[in-house]
Amino acid sequence: MDDALPAVASLNVDVSDKHRHRLRQGAQKLCDEFREGVWIARIISHNTWPVLFVCGSDHVTSVHKLFRQLGMKSRILHSDFDS
Repeated sequence: MDDALPAVASLNVDVSDKHRHRLRQGAQKLCDEFREGVWIARIISHNTWPVLFVCGSDHVTSVHKLFRQLGMKSRILHSDFDS
């Protein structure tokens, strides 16, 4: 999470392991969405085209969808790296 902003939060709530797992998943999803938005904003701000954007396989589909939602052409060349 190199581009992530530091966050400090404190909850004094007793939650079960199941709910704790769901909370972590939700928090991770929010962080991913924020990070992807920052990436796209940075790309757009440079206004240099075409762009080759390389990201981890967890982000390929969602970043592609974000570009499309903004009316920008986007093509996935590879969705995952095969070693």
